[in-house]
Amino acid sequence: MWFLIWTALVLGGLALLGWLGYRVVRKGLAVMHELEEVSARVAEVSDQARVAMAARLAAEADAAASAPADRAPLTSPTGLR
Repeated sequence: MWFLIWTALVLGGLALLGWLGYRVVRKGLAVMHELEEVSARVAEVSDQARVAMAARLAAEADAAASAPADRAPLTSPTGLR
């Protein structure tokens, strides 16, 4: 009689662990899919920020190149004027 009780308890415990493992795997896969989407969005925003920064730096370089020489902060490589 005890053998049947223990067999049922062990099989029930194994079934419970299997069910919990299945749920953990499914939730892990869902998290991985969400992280894929977030990663794609972050990459897109990063690319947009990189393009905007390059455009801003190009505009600043053009403005600095067209500045008169007497307004340039450095007149020699050794220091400020």
